[in-house]
Amino acid sequence: MYDKVKNRLPYPVLDKLKAVRNYGRSVYLFRKDKQRFLKNFSRKNTVEEEQLKARLLFYSHSVEKGLSRENLRYGFGKTVVPELYDLVKIYHSQEYNPYNVVYLNALSVLNQYINLHQARGYDIESLIDTEEFITTYLSYDFKIGGMNEVRCETVNEKKIKNFKELALGRSSVRDYQESAVDVKKINEAIEIATKSPSVCNRQSTRVRVIRNQSVIEQALRIQGGFNGYSCPPCLLLITTDTRYFIDVTERNQVYVDGGLFAMSLLYALEYEGLAACALNTMFDPKKEAATRQLLAVSEAENFIMYMTVGNFKKEYKVPKSHRLSVDEITTYI
Repeated sequence: MYDKVKNRLPYPVLDKLKAVRNYGRSVYLFRKDKQRFLKNFSRKNTVEEEQLKARLLFYSHSVEKGLSRENLRYGFGKTVVPELYDLVKIYHSQEYNPYNVVYLNALSVLNQYINLHQARGYDIESLIDTEEFITTYLSYDFKIGGMNEVRCETVNEKKIKNFKELALGRSSVRDYQESAVDVKKINEAIEIATKSPSVCNRQSTRVRVIRNQSVIEQALRIQGGFNGYSCPPCLLLITTDTRYFIDVTERNQVYVDGGLFAMSLLYALEYEGLAACALNTMFDPKKEAATRQLLAVSEAENFIMYMTVGNFKKEYKVPKSHRLSVDEITTYI
């Protein structure tokens, strides 16, 4: 029907009809995105297995980050540790698989948290009933999650690795040397990342390299997810430009292309011998407006992520961040 009408109409009228149709499609598609997310995201107090596992992973990693801090504060996690323990109890009470790696990872993280404080003689009973945890949930001592101590490799050691070794050896690092980062290495990493695929070679991704310490401190204060760490010597902001997309069906491609570029950049920074950590930029309207003003980010640009960047210390700590196996995430059709 549309094709028959299209062939009979003059181009100006047809263009207006297309604009009306595209507006209607955009409203429908964005509404579907919203409905799908609101129906399925992991809510607080959920008992659905996959949503519960998502929250176990989230809070486990939060505790892992605390365990790996160079300036570790005993008794940290006053809200996170009780929340994680409650999730463990809910998972257990629902009689889900007790050997699932996500559940075991949570138990391992809590066990390392308890062992660390007991070795110091620090009382954490107000946060977690250690006896109940050990007797009810900890059937054996395993070390899936928690913290790893790592020796820094030289740049030459990193550059002779194959891709699998480089990728599997990379970790998010949050503590750096105080020395400035060689901007030539950052530019080299960005150049490598420009080979990332983008839809129809649109190349919409943009990078801001921030080295002004005052601006970095302001940006991270707004972001709110790097509290407790020293100010990094360099901060990157990754964005994508909406003006490089031509149809409403590409509404999510801005994040796909930006994400592909960002991951390439993280690997490239590792290859160049620089430590880095990805930080989310999922801002509320107030934080978004403040960040746009601070860093002169236009409304056409979409925030993808920040990356803190610095020089590796000789030895450092990182969360174990246990990964799901291939079998757990792959379906063959």
